[in-house]
Amino acid sequence: MLYHDDQIMVLDFGQFGILNLKEMAEYSWLMEKSTLEMELETLQKEEELRLIHRKTDIEARDVIIEEKSSDILVLNLTGVGKLYVAELMGELLRRGEEIWPVKFKHAISRFREKIY
Repeated sequence: MLYHDDQIMVLDFGQFGILNLKEMAEYSWLMEKSTLEMELETLQKEEELRLIHRKTDIEARDVIIEEKSSDILVLNLTGVGKLYVAELMGELLRRGEEIWPVKFKHAISRFREKIY
């Protein structure tokens, strides 16, 4: 599914999707499929998105470096944030099934496991 209008774009990758709002172009949100569906229902009712009011925003950087996870991840599309997003998306698209919750073993962690 790809949905697009003047204010919002949604990309569907099967088990997860990306929501992009025109008014917040420097960020996108990566969501587990059921969470994305709830947000889209909220939009259809012309209510404000729940994700905007979340207090804890875990970014792609947090998933890669600190191995955090959430049902909604913030994709920071500015500065070095783009590099973390590219790395995370590459990993998710390579995995296929059972990718949620997002868990990312950082390259340093994998390297340490090989040494010890």
